[in-house]
Formats: sequence, structure tokens, C-alpha cells
Amino acid sequence: MINKHSIYNWLFFPLLASLLAGSVASCINDPAMEEDTSGKSTLSIMVRGVTTNPEQDGYDEYIETLRIIGFDAKGDVVCNQLFDNDANTTNIPNFTIQGTGEDAKINITQILKEAFQGGTCDFYFIANENDYDVYNTQPNTQSLSNFLDEVSLNGLKNCVIAYDGKEPGATNQRSILMTTSVTSALKPGDNTINDIELVRCFAKVQLKVKNNSSADITVSNATLTGKYPDSFHLLNEGNYMANVSTEFSTLLQTGNITISAGSTVEVGELYFPEWLSQTDDNLKYSFNLSDGISNKTYEFPAVDNNITRNTCYVTTATFAGWESVSIKLEVAPWEVVFSEIHWNTTPQFALNVNKSAVVTDEKYYPITYTATNDPNDTNDLVFTFSITEPLGSAWVFSLSNGSDFYFVDPDDADNYKYVPNGIVGTDSENLTIRLRAKNSYNADTPQETMLAVKYQMADGTWNRLIIDAEQATGNSRDVFLIRQIPAN
Repeated sequence: MINKHSIYNWLFFPLLASLLAGSVASCINDPAMEEDTSGKSTLSIMVRGVTTNPEQDGYDEYIETLRIIGFDAKGDVVCNQLFDNDANTTNIPNFTIQGTGEDAKINITQILKEAFQGGTCDFYFIANENDYDVYNTQPNTQSLSNFLDEVSLNGLKNCVIAYDGKEPGATNQRSILMTTSVTSALKPGDNTINDIELVRCFAKVQLKVKNNSSADITVSNATLTGKYPDSFHLLNEGNYMANVSTEFSTLLQTGNITISAGSTVEVGELYFPEWLSQTDDNLKYSFNLSDGISNKTYEFPAVDNNITRNTCYVTTATFAGWESVSIKLEVAPWEVVFSEIHWNTTPQFALNVNKSAVVTDEKYYPITYTATNDPNDTNDLVFTFSITEPLGSAWVFSLSNGSDFYFVDPDDADNYKYVPNGIVGTDSENLTIRLRAKNSYNADTPQETMLAVKYQMADGTWNRLIIDAEQATGNSRDVFLIRQIPAN
């Protein structure tokens, strides 16, 4: 699953399309007239920023084939044509690549069916369909190309691609599958559709190691482990949930990599299909780090649960001595400027409570049972919570007694299993979290619980936030004691 080409900060290329429509010609059966586009509706495509040499420049922007499928308002096909960049391919029209480097572009003219007389149409663009199969067509596997040759609008929208663990790239001779669609109302004469962007069905994950120490370090046994999905949705729409069950473990490099002081080295990378998950399954990096005297093995997540298509996940491990090792994850969409997610070891947060603590032999917060589901009930304990660091870290509230107390779900007051949680930096400021007693007060068995807030470190371990720094040394500073009291 390893692609050894270099990664860079990607800005996905624009694909400009113009649609030129003329009056519809009468039916002519003369073969000599088949290439004459005068009087016919045509689709003119210009693709910029393409890669002409994938072995040298990488597969990120390489277009091997491009299919154009159009449907009118009734769902009838107005065009379905596959174009190829291989001049030796028979029975498939070729496109030519003009220019080099950033100026490289592709020009294609697609003739629409003669019966087409204008109107609103949906056009779909599918690049690099070769070497992919349609999912769940057993016992007879169907290639994506054969499927698309006779596809309906409904079939295209519901198409799911099988994934066998073979990533795109030189090793598997498979280009990155890309798609996009556009709806346009066509009028007689010239029509233009601008700024169409192809979207890759795959993401890229990459590991870098940066040496901020004064001595050389060595990285070895860098590995990516986890599970991969058995399928993914062809189009960039819907919330297709794949079966994620196949485990894998892949070495990102062979041999040891020596990183000199002040340098950053790319350890390895691979492409991964879109994976929309609601489970705890995850991809994890691990590697051994040595400075010639000491050795230590690190393990940490490569992504969050979801892997979104057309996204780059760059994880940078920075070594500044054994007392300072940090992990940073950069999430960079191909088509826009990247944002950063990073971890550090110093949490920055605020947790406030709407009631004062009672201090006797021990400190506790009182809570009173209420029989209503009033979201503004003053008997509840209401916490205002914000957390801004470690950016990218997961956080979650927890209770030691979930039988007598529960967090109130803001969307469902009867959901007793709701647990406040999130990711730092993703709507994690000024949150209102409400705690409620579940049962009536019982003087014979007074109810109480411990409340804690946990956050996940870069190595995957969970720590508690110090939410009660005023507690004396030796007491629990990472929990609130909450005790139910009788109603007045």
C-alpha cells in the first residue's frame, strides 16, 4: 500500500468547462459527416494543471482517462463517452496534453446526441476509471468501465466501488479515481460552465519526522496499522458507511532513516479511500526513535475516525530532546489552503459551574432531583466548558455513577446514554453541559458521583484535566464530587 512519491501542500487544479450548443441538425446517415460538429450540441472541456508524467511527478493530478456522462431533465442520456490519453488505444477517442508543468492542459470536445434540443442537464465527469470494480456484484465481478458504459442516472448515483487494499500509484499501476458533477440549464447558442473541480475519492496520509535537537536521530520500523474499508461511494455525495474489517500493517520505509539536526524527513505515505466511520477503528503510526544512546517507541493516531476524500493528512513528529516530543497533524484539503490540528502537553481550558460548592469535611456540589424535563431547570448542575488546547485532541466527560445521574442530551431529553464529547478546535468553546439526577432522593442510600473530563494525548492515552486546582495537595484535583440533596 506504499506510494513512494513525495508529498507537497496540494492545491487541486481547476477544471474549466464550456458548453457550446447550436441548433440540432437533421438526421444524416452519411458516415463522412459523423465528425462534423456544425449544427450539433457539443461539450468543450479544458483541464488545467494535469500531470503528464506520473512516475516522475506523482499521481495526485494525473488523468489517464476521462469519461463524460450527461442526463437531461427526464434522466435520458445525452452523452456518455470515455476519452483516453494513450494514442495506441483503439475504439476510444484520445485527448492530447498540451504544454508542460503548471501550464499543462487537456482539450476535449464532446458531441451530444442529435436528439438533444436544450434544457437542464446533469453532467458527470469521472477520471481514471480503469482498474476499479463495482462493489457487491459477486459472483460475477463487473469492472467500473463496463458498468459505466450503460449506466442510468439512478445507477450512477448509487454506484459503490470495491476496495481491495491496493492503493493508487506506481506499485499497483492504478490512477486515483476522481469525480465531479454539475447541473446547467442550456439555451440555444453558446453556453459556458466555469470552474468545475474534480474531487479525488482517495485521501493521502503521510508521516514526517522533524529533528529539533542538536544531534542526529534515527527512525526505524515506521509502520501504519489499522483497518481499511471494503468499498467506497463513487460520487462525492451521501453518507455511505463502508464495512471496515480488513486489518493491515504496512512498513512506511525500509531500513533506518537518519535525520540530521534541524532537518525534516518524509518517512512514508500512502493513499487511502474515503472512510466515513462511526466506530473507534483508527489508523495508527508507530516508529522507533534513537539518538545513539537511548531508544523509544512511539504510537499515535494518523487520522480521526473519518477519512474524507480529497484530503491530505500530514502527521509531523518533532523531536527536541527526550523531554520534548510533540505530534502535529495537518489536515489539508487538496483544493483550499490547509488548516492545522496539533497536539501539545499543556491543556488550556475553562470549566465553570452554576452552583457554589459546599465545603464541610469534604467539598461537593449539590444537585436536586426534578420530575420535569425542563431544559432550564434550576435543580440541575450546569457546566460551561471551553477547551482550546491541545488542538486536535479528543475530549469527553465521564461519571463514576451513571445509574443515578445523567448528562442531558440537548436534542433528546429522554436519552440517558448521552455523553458530552468532541474534538478540541471543533466547536469546543462556550459549551453548555447539563447534569441531572435520575431518581428521587433516598435518605437511606444517598446518591453521589464523581465527574471528570478526559482528553486524549498524541500517543493515544487519556489523561484527566485538573478541573479543581484549588483542592489541597493529596486530594483529588481532577474530579468534582457531586452529591444529591433532598428537595426543599
